[in-house]
Amino acid sequence: MAKNETPIIVGVFQDRKQAEQAYNELYNVGFGQDYLGFAQPSDGSKGLLNQFENVGMPQDDARFYAHEYDAGRSLVTVRAGGLPESSIQDAITILKRHGAYDARSRGSSQDELGSNVNRSAEKPYFDTTA
Repeated sequence: MAKNETPIIVGVFQDRKQAEQAYNELYNVGFGQDYLGFAQPSDGSKGLLNQFENVGMPQDDARFYAHEYDAGRSLVTVRAGGLPESSIQDAITILKRHGAYDARSRGSSQDELGSNVNRSAEKPYFDTTA
């Protein structure tokens, strides 16, 4: 994985309802709960920051997401490891449709959303899906 790539697609949402709609659509089109994550602001981002850094996310991106989370924004994540390109693109399209932005787009343009996703990330060793 290149230094600036991330194994996780992250959508940041200003509105929790939009985040929930994106998560539900992702789930309903076939992304399993083992590939999806939903983070709603509650008790700080320290654990979230560590989790992102531990999976190999670039440090600047991880800090950006922690800051957004601390500012009250919800996050929806999709693990890209082991997914075919078409599924990665579907996830990005769904996140965009519901108003997400990420560390690359920084809320200004959705065109960059998902642009630094590692499309060749391997399926994690603990993954039991086919």
